[in-house]
Amino acid sequence: MKSKLAVRLVVIAIFSVGAAWALTRLDWAAFQRRIIEASATDLALMLLMWVTALLLRPLRFQFLLRVLGHARVPYAQVWTANMLGMAVNSFTAMRAGDVVVALFLRHRLGIDIHRSLTVMAADALCDFLCVALLFLTALSFAPISAAWTEHAAPVLAVVFVGVMVAMALVIRLRSGVLAIADRVLARIDRPWAGRLREMAHDVLAGVAAISNWRVCVPLILISAGIWMVIGASYWFGLRAVSIEPSVAAASFAMSAVALSFIVPLGPGGLGAFEAAAVVALSTFNVPLEAAIPFAVIAHVFQLGSALLLAMLAVTTQKVDYRSLLKAAEQKR
Repeated sequence: MKSKLAVRLVVIAIFSVGAAWALTRLDWAAFQRRIIEASATDLALMLLMWVTALLLRPLRFQFLLRVLGHARVPYAQVWTANMLGMAVNSFTAMRAGDVVVALFLRHRLGIDIHRSLTVMAADALCDFLCVALLFLTALSFAPISAAWTEHAAPVLAVVFVGVMVAMALVIRLRSGVLAIADRVLARIDRPWAGRLREMAHDVLAGVAAISNWRVCVPLILISAGIWMVIGASYWFGLRAVSIEPSVAAASFAMSAVALSFIVPLGPGGLGAFEAAAVVALSTFNVPLEAAIPFAVIAHVFQLGSALLLAMLAVTTQKVDYRSLLKAAEQKR
């Protein structure tokens, strides 16, 4: 725990130093002017695209639940779970929102927590593969070759290929992997060993199911649609602050921000979001005076819309946090 805390503090310190350096070089008059003169039409389209993405995301989650055996899962319940998770992640330093999603689905739909966690892992894997591919593709169009990209791109490419190879091997050797996991967990006389065994079976079953082309093709199309809409949101946001954005610049900023959330350093990605966006846009010759206003506006819009939709979900679906706490205390 101490080592993890130390790593987080070091990374936060690095981001803080970088942010302080950027602020000292910022032309505050130009920054204020871009905020005030931001295009209302483009900002509205930016917000519309982001909200649309929030409405599309539950479709993929719903699809994954159906693939793993839950045929009748109402969209409204999945959407509510997603919004609650995003709202909680906006206030907590770690991924506590994922636990809220699992508890809500268990309470409302009777879905086991380990099954929900399996779906969330598959959902996150889809996002990572899409974002990593976008990052590497968009980077090839960048006019500036920064030192950090020369290190980040090969590492990300290796991780991307490694994940794909690992998935292929797990699918091909699924029976053997399950047999090894069963033998190891059978030697552990703990209540959680049985749940871990169930989760291992669920994860491998999910990976095998996703590899089927009838599942893989719709999953790719849904994921591509989600990230295209998010990319459009970034593009309109960049144009709102008087930037003539390219698709590559918007895609690279979006993917850099998304990758910055892999390690949740602070509530709602505060600081990491802005730093990732500004650094990514610098490789496309976007000045600080334009990049920082965009990053601030984009983050406010994303957090604000998630919180407002979460409040709407709580009201319309009559969510009671006491019932969620009781669901957490139940032993299954």
